[in-house]
Amino acid sequence: MARPDIDAAVKKLPWGMATSHRSQIERLPKALMDGEAVEEIVVGEYGSHRNKHGLLVLTSARLLLVRSGLVNQEIEEFHFNRISSVELKAGFTDTVTIHASGNTAEFKKVPAGSAKALRDRLSMILAQGGTPPPQPEAPASSADVTSRLQTLDQLLAAGVITDAEHQQQRAQVIQSI
Repeated sequence: MARPDIDAAVKKLPWGMATSHRSQIERLPKALMDGEAVEEIVVGEYGSHRNKHGLLVLTSARLLLVRSGLVNQEIEEFHFNRISSVELKAGFTDTVTIHASGNTAEFKKVPAGSAKALRDRLSMILAQGGTPPPQPEAPASSADVTSRLQTLDQLLAAGVITDAEHQQQRAQVIQSI
């Protein structure tokens, strides 16, 4: 299934980076929540594992650090309301540093200049209190509405959201029809 949001972000990558990170990019849709859109993707390295190569992905809901092995995919997520700041150190290669809830993550060896758009967009979101501005939505299909309502019911049953949150979000889904 083609994802126009992912395709658009991949087109911004430096030449050859999409090919060398193809398996991570192909697995990315499985890491996304319903309705979550990819805005920016940056390639680089993070962590102390042998396989450090990964993606730094800015979505409409959070920031993801994604690393894939032959079989599995590791994801570290940073919700916007948990991020206190983002730094960009420019050089021959760039380093993006995320400070969040007592945790610091460094994403290194980013091709020079390719992380600026991600940093700028994330800084704008943080300046707005961690809430991205609403994006215009396409009219919801009946299958999408049904899926979203089922997800809300599952979240309520699991105790992830309260009854009040369930009712409010359910009303928003129905209103989107």
